[in-house]
Amino acid sequence: MVMKENITLKKELNRDILKLAPNFFDENFCKGLELEPAKNMEEAKKLLKNIWYNAKYSYLIYLNSEIVGYVGLRKSDFCDSFKKYYAVNGPVYELGIFLDEKYKGKGIAGEASKAAISDVFSIEGKCGFVLACTAEYNGFDNEASKKVQRKLGFVDLDKIEVGFLESYTRRRRVLKRERFIKLFGNPEPIFGEE
Repeated sequence: MVMKENITLKKELNRDILKLAPNFFDENFCKGLELEPAKNMEEAKKLLKNIWYNAKYSYLIYLNSEIVGYVGLRKSDFCDSFKKYYAVNGPVYELGIFLDEKYKGKGIAGEASKAAISDVFSIEGKCGFVLACTAEYNGFDNEASKKVQRKLGFVDLDKIEVGFLESYTRRRRVLKRERFIKLFGNPEPIFGEE
């Protein structure tokens, strides 16, 4: 699927993903993913592999045929409590995305996230919600992710104080299928009918 500004998503895992590994040595990059920075290349590769395989829907993000990031949706860790509280019957997915630092702020995250969410909503007919989280701790606040989430139609859901880390807060946002359709039209699969 080609989106505006020559952004492409690919579903197939390939060696290109290893080009993203050096990002996992960067402390600020890792804070946004709620991870400890890798100590060596093997650890960085393992983090990438875990991220890829933990998501049901995983996509590599390319700009003009150069890999620039990853977007994925996995069944949410908060799924059971969310479904119970909001009386949701279908699956609930959580959005995760990261970009190489030099490509942030160019609209790539929003375009890739919108396409991935559209793919999930079109394939998972009973999925009525997608969740997204941002972490705030020790002076770190992922404003860029919040901005992308809001542009996609996510609204604040709640704030969770996580007791095992000092001054750590996780803010959750939710996007309803109906709101997505209102903003962007009917969801379409990225790669045609699955």
